[in-house]
Amino acid sequence: MIQVFYARGKTALIDSTIDLVNDTIKMGILKDTYAVSTTSHQFWDDVSAYEIPAAGAYYSGGATLTNMAITTVIADEEAKVDCDDIVLSFSAASMQYLVFYKDTTQATNSPLIAYVDLETPVSYDSEVLSVLVNSDGLIRVG
Repeated sequence: MIQVFYARGKTALIDSTIDLVNDTIKMGILKDTYAVSTTSHQFWDDVSAYEIPAAGAYYSGGATLTNMAITTVIADEEAKVDCDDIVLSFSAASMQYLVFYKDTTQATNSPLIAYVDLETPVSYDSEVLSVLVNSDGLIRVG
């Protein structure tokens, strides 16, 4: 599911600054006006100005991922990170990016991990958004 990692997000995963199972990991939703920079964007405050407005069941800062787990898939010689599906309801929103980050409660030091580009702006009006994490997991390393 994850398409692209932020450069410093990779480092934070490797050096254990980010613990995907024990830290609070969130998914923020950004508008299509966001200009991606995987090298200069490091923290949530670098991108939060592009976040969709809080409304309905979407709160500022995004949704917390639940039941994060890391498993080894021996047959495929891979490891995967999985979590529960994310279901949110909106009053109205236009979005294009799902950004994953570690929430430290301070945007200035909440490191970005990765993002998914929906490729075109998606508009919702009083809808429910379901982000279904498939059986391959949120992140798969092989």
